[in-house]
Amino acid sequence: MKLLFILDPLPALKTYKDTSFAMMVEAARRGHELHYTLQEGMLVVDLVSAGDNHLVWRGTAEGVFKFGEDSVAKQNMITGVLHDMFAGFPPR
Repeated sequence: MKLLFILDPLPALKTYKDTSFAMMVEAARRGHELHYTLQEGMLVVDLVSAGDNHLVWRGTAEGVFKFGEDSVAKQNMITGVLHDMFAGFPPR
């Protein structure tokens, strides 16, 4: 299984108590393929055909979460980014 984790900025990451880090360690132990991104960066959504596993569509977006920003503001930002990204779907 491929897993993507969104982590806190690295200087703020406290591995001794971070639940995402703990889940990553366990998922790696179980042999899963791990990927991570920080709270700032690029979001990539790949839609893959279940039948033959080929890429049907890819959407990308970039954005930055402000450290300490509340969850409602983050959710609003993600919703806007996804809305803009999927404006190009389905491909023509």
